[in-house]
Amino acid sequence: MNEVTTPDRTATELEQVASAAVVLALGNVASRAVGLAREVVKSYLFGAGGVVDAYNVAARVPLLLYDLLVAGMVHSALVPVFVAYGEARRADLWRLFSALICLTTLVMALLVIVIECFAPQIAWLFSGGSSPEVLALTADLLRIAGPALLFLSVSDVVSGLLYALRRFAYPALTGAVFNAAIVLVAVLLHAQLGVAAMALGLLAGAALRVVVQAPGLRGTGMRFRPALNHPGLRRVAALYAPIVLGLLVEVLISRPVTYNLASRTGAGGISWMDYATTLWQFPQGMVATAISFAVLPTLAAHAAAARHDRRGRPVPHGAGARSAAERRPHRARDGGHLHPGAPRRHAAFRARQLHPVRHRDDRPGAAPVPDRAAVPRG
Repeated sequence: MNEVTTPDRTATELEQVASAAVVLALGNVASRAVGLAREVVKSYLFGAGGVVDAYNVAARVPLLLYDLLVAGMVHSALVPVFVAYGEARRADLWRLFSALICLTTLVMALLVIVIECFAPQIAWLFSGGSSPEVLALTADLLRIAGPALLFLSVSDVVSGLLYALRRFAYPALTGAVFNAAIVLVAVLLHAQLGVAAMALGLLAGAALRVVVQAPGLRGTGMRFRPALNHPGLRRVAALYAPIVLGLLVEVLISRPVTYNLASRTGAGGISWMDYATTLWQFPQGMVATAISFAVLPTLAAHAAAARHDRRGRPVPHGAGARSAAERRPHRARDGGHLHPGAPRRHAAFRARQLHPVRHRDDRPGAAPVPDRAAVPRG
């Protein structure tokens, strides 16, 4: 049954969206401000030479894989599917969340191993124009920053769940915490570790994104059950497939080519490009991003309510277009027989129509008895 949206409910939802948008906007502004401070600290401590080029490439690789495999999935797939299951049965939501956490951990751990094993080759792919010394440093830094991919990915799965539960404050903190960790570790350890302190800070910031969101799961009744399979995973994959096709061009072609070309402009080419990119991206999406995250759970809840069947369970993907007549018992197209799933009373009634009962007298000269269905009643 479709929900009836009353003016009071609409006003309440608008207030919730506005409140969430304010929280997320503040978190976004804080994240971008601390991110700008991160670039200032990096330029102050290390300048814009080959050392910074090495760090920028090492940091970009796990971030690109994270953008491709997880970050885009939060908007397009995780929140809508989490909301659909949360509106129906929380137990199914926890099983789906557990399966996603296990699957994400497994896949990202394998990718981290690949990064660790093939760091020199990946460094050359992104900065083939750099000197051998810079390429060697890039590979070393990549091995430090690579495991951040695992923590970033798990963090975003948790963020998707908290967005679906409308607990916006904890995900809003993740960006600022991530950048603050990089700044703090770089300031404290740059004298001992050099630019490796930036890579270590990136890894620490990624881990803190998970830690800072853990309190948001309290009071939700969540029960973690290790699993690698759930019907909702197919729905997530179906929703995310069109998005990932577009991101593949950006991650596998555009970014590697861009960084490789910048590395051939001389030492510091990648650094100057990244500094300029940070400046023009600073004001971009401060408000729009917050509003989109704030309104998404509400829109997903309305979509899920429209797709629920009468017993309150989510309708499988593709079943929403079926009409009510199609869900009722009907005859199959193979010769007029009743659908096997129809109730027995319908089958019995149909059998009487197809094969009317006759009381016959087989004696010679006896008059035929009319069908019982044709006998007028009363």
